[in-house]
Amino acid sequence: MKNMVISILFLFHSASAFALDFEGVAQQLCRFLSPQYAQVDVDRLIAKKFFESLSKDQLLAQRDERIQKFGDCRNAEIVEQNQAARVAHVSFDQDKSYTSVARVALNSSGKIEQFAFKLNFSSAKSPMPAIKKVKMRDRVRLETWIFLNPDSNGKPLPVILERTPYTRVADLGNIGFAGTAQWVWSQGYHYVVQAVRGTGRSEGDFRIFSPINVADARATLDWLDRQRFSDDNVAVMGTSYDGFTSLAAAVTNHPTLKLILAGGSPTNLRTDGFSSNGVLQLVLLDYLRYIQTRQGLPFESDFLEKAGKKLLLKADPSDYDRLLYGIEIHEWNRIAPHINHPESTFWRSRSIFDQLPKINVPTYHIAGMAVDGDLPDTVRNFRKTLVEAQFPGRHHLYLGYWNHGNSTPTGSEIQNLGPELKERLPALLRHYLKGEPLPFVDHQVMIASHFGQGLKAWPEIPFEKFSRQKLFVKETIEEGVILSPEPSNESVPQSTYWYRPGQLHGFTKDQHVSLFWQADREVPVLGELEFNISVGTKAPRMDILVAVSKLNAKGEAQFVSNCLFAKRFEVQKQTEVFKLTGDCPVFTKIEKGEVLQFVVTSNLFPQFTRVSTEPMGKRVDFQDFAISLLWNPDEPFVSIPIESAH
Repeated sequence: MKNMVISILFLFHSASAFALDFEGVAQQLCRFLSPQYAQVDVDRLIAKKFFESLSKDQLLAQRDERIQKFGDCRNAEIVEQNQAARVAHVSFDQDKSYTSVARVALNSSGKIEQFAFKLNFSSAKSPMPAIKKVKMRDRVRLETWIFLNPDSNGKPLPVILERTPYTRVADLGNIGFAGTAQWVWSQGYHYVVQAVRGTGRSEGDFRIFSPINVADARATLDWLDRQRFSDDNVAVMGTSYDGFTSLAAAVTNHPTLKLILAGGSPTNLRTDGFSSNGVLQLVLLDYLRYIQTRQGLPFESDFLEKAGKKLLLKADPSDYDRLLYGIEIHEWNRIAPHINHPESTFWRSRSIFDQLPKINVPTYHIAGMAVDGDLPDTVRNFRKTLVEAQFPGRHHLYLGYWNHGNSTPTGSEIQNLGPELKERLPALLRHYLKGEPLPFVDHQVMIASHFGQGLKAWPEIPFEKFSRQKLFVKETIEEGVILSPEPSNESVPQSTYWYRPGQLHGFTKDQHVSLFWQADREVPVLGELEFNISVGTKAPRMDILVAVSKLNAKGEAQFVSNCLFAKRFEVQKQTEVFKLTGDCPVFTKIEKGEVLQFVVTSNLFPQFTRVSTEPMGKRVDFQDFAISLLWNPDEPFVSIPIESAH
């Protein structure tokens, strides 16, 4: 019978002044959940306050119902505990092959306070794993969850491995791994999930996108190779950070590796995921807070509001963790000194990008074009392998109109997958892990656009064969700048906005420049936008960003691309000229009469960290700088791919 997660909720109040015996409480609870110990003195175990909301008879009746369904408790183990908060998580093994996870809180006397069984089992049909600590080459041990297929009858099966920073035993029924295990089982595989260094209950130090993940993946694959349950055919899959660890595993070229499914996969902190060409998203701080504390969510909904209030007049990002949370976030403090130094060698320690060309494992780079901030990373990774691959033909690119998180299977019904992937990805697994023939022709580049049904083959990436619509600056108006397909015969005055690092960005008129082009026909946009921008400023360093949207007849805005075209740079001379691209394919239609809008700006704080105008660590006053956009009538502001060559 399959395992099941049953959540038992325990509420808590004030802090304790002495060390609480959570281990003793756990063993008492285990006896309480066993019929042979039915005479346990409940009054000595549970605080009186509990009985104000639930009678002892009701408690015992619920206990008996639970034992009947899941069996009596055989063993209890402390998963994690917090003495200051008087809370712990306890796992209970029951004799019908079920394991429960409880969140236990005690009062100041060490008794359980106001606990109740959660009897809604409809969402609790997920299996619990065997939990092991796997030793890496430097003797650091990583927590590893092993979901053995109950239908294997001891027979070795292929294994799907996922390495992740998101394992928390207390949340097992909510974060998808247990549900994914059920789907993996239905496909005829075992499922193994591992917490990367410094996350979950793994030892070591978390360093985002660190190359140590290559060595750890190799050690884990070596360990899998020694396990009797594995038939030496392994696929590694995952999206977002789990996509990064999938590519880190691919770099090993381990002999047991047969397939990589890497969805929305950043590989370089300097350019990917939390950063656009060095313009670092401040939400990285909240993400690292979650990784270090394992509290709350990876991205709290009120983070930007709090950051805007508490950090607005603070120039040095190194202090942000203490100012915002009152604690030191270790990885943030390693990163912060380099934020304003995009060429620092530090970034090499947070990247595996340059190792991708050595991959000799079938690897599928998958990303969404709807809402997927890691789309540029995925395209950039694929291009890297396309140009520099030591083993040509091993890499594939799948793009389509789905969101971040919809690129690899998650959950028992894999409802998360983009519709074009629901049959294709299981078929790829069967092909590479079991040797079954593919039921489709698998081209190297497959894209599901808005203009057709399903994934279709594309001749090449980048989209160099597409014709391009060039838009030139025509004239300036009060609302901004008008663009035209034809170059202007006259010079156009420069446009100026202000970089004001001491103010929140409210898109007031003086904080950005808008450019507009109204389509005189239906325009299919099929590829990547390229910007030519000439900037004049006295700022010693700055960032520049372009957001793209379209306006309908009512003036309502809709983002054309979920990518933000951005760059951070040192100002070497009074006028800087550069091209700006985002490795971000766009597949959409601009209807006749709709308006394309391009917003050029800087300093999107608190969404992005600001550029310091002084060396890091000094107490400085923020200084405003004018940013001038210099228009060359002979150079297009933007080039848009609009037609396919096939």
